[in-house]
Amino acid sequence: MNRSLLERVNPVFHTARMALSGLAMAGDRDAAMIADRLGMGSDDGLKAEDPLIRLQNLANSVFLEIRYRTVGAIAGNSGCSTIVDLPCGYTPRGLQMMRQGRGYVGLDLPATIQDMDRVVMPLAKSENRTRIRYAAVDATNLESLESALEGVQGPICITTEGLLMYFNDFETASLCDNIRRLLVKHGGCWITSDPEMMVQNTFVMQAIAGDRYQEIMDNLMRGFENKADIHVEAPSMMILPWKNGGKDIESDTEKALSFLAERGLQAERLEVESHMPEMMGFSSLEPEVVQAVREGMRHCAYWRITPRAERSNGVTEETSGQRFSVKAAISDGILKMSLAGRVDTLTAPQVLELYERATRTDAISGVVIDCEKLEYISSAGLRVLLIMKKDHPVRMISVGRLVMEILETAGFDSIFEVCGEK
Repeated sequence: MNRSLLERVNPVFHTARMALSGLAMAGDRDAAMIADRLGMGSDDGLKAEDPLIRLQNLANSVFLEIRYRTVGAIAGNSGCSTIVDLPCGYTPRGLQMMRQGRGYVGLDLPATIQDMDRVVMPLAKSENRTRIRYAAVDATNLESLESALEGVQGPICITTEGLLMYFNDFETASLCDNIRRLLVKHGGCWITSDPEMMVQNTFVMQAIAGDRYQEIMDNLMRGFENKADIHVEAPSMMILPWKNGGKDIESDTEKALSFLAERGLQAERLEVESHMPEMMGFSSLEPEVVQAVREGMRHCAYWRITPRAERSNGVTEETSGQRFSVKAAISDGILKMSLAGRVDTLTAPQVLELYERATRTDAISGVVIDCEKLEYISSAGLRVLLIMKKDHPVRMISVGRLVMEILETAGFDSIFEVCGEK
């Protein structure tokens, strides 16, 4: 598949590069080596001309190192024989787990996995390469996850860092269902920083930026809004410390725990500060700032999630549906497409490729998409719809209940002409 197609349907892989850069800035030699092999250079983000940007980069680097090293330490002490990184990004965790004698499975978007196969595998000693594998998956697609873990023996520790911020509640629910099934099958646990990620980030930013904290947060929010081509409401599993002046943290926490319980999962909160290993990035901070960061980390936690003994009433196990397919034909100047199965990270590039191939060879005046057999569409699929809409009117027909809910939640029912099932 053409790499540009992979990147266009899911451009969030750029965030993975930012995380790698932050780790390299903190002094992680493996991260610096991967960054160099990816052609990112050794430019230090702390040398930015704007003092506010330098401060923002410093705080972001400290936040990322705490998250990466602490989640890694908890995973390493989990007793699980294989660490499953979802998403793995460009971090060097595979190399580090290999050195500890553990198995490692790095899962991410296709564009990222292409890079990691090319860059990381040559760094692993030949006798240890069997411990590491990388696979392209969609986190909401159980079949892709099961295929990636084929042959893995013993309990697994699934780690997620910064994933849920890109998901709506439909995608988060699918992720929880899939992780539960994997843990029931393999045993083990799910370690995630995501529910209280924004709480942790706030404490780090406040400790390092002081009076300029609000400036940085406003700057970050503007940048995120400018880059976000699809609006995603914060999922029910994420706690937002700035909402209602921080008065909703307790109720947001209960909401997140209830969301997990509805998916047959339970969580134990692990205080960040008590699990933090040594941080290289602290060497660039004044002692009183380090103390302030540590104090903040006593007020937030990462979550250790495991399956409940019994699923909550009303929650049913869904079986996988029909295979994905996309068909297209042009009639009277209209491109008619028919979608079946799931349009997600793995399949959306095929839809975009077929659309662009058809429009290169024929002039069309509009697109009609038959969704009668479409079972699910992720944010990657929604992004393809937006690409089509920039050039032609798009009409979606025979849209089923679940897909209609996803479109309505994302506000796409007001952007496209959408007709439900007859």
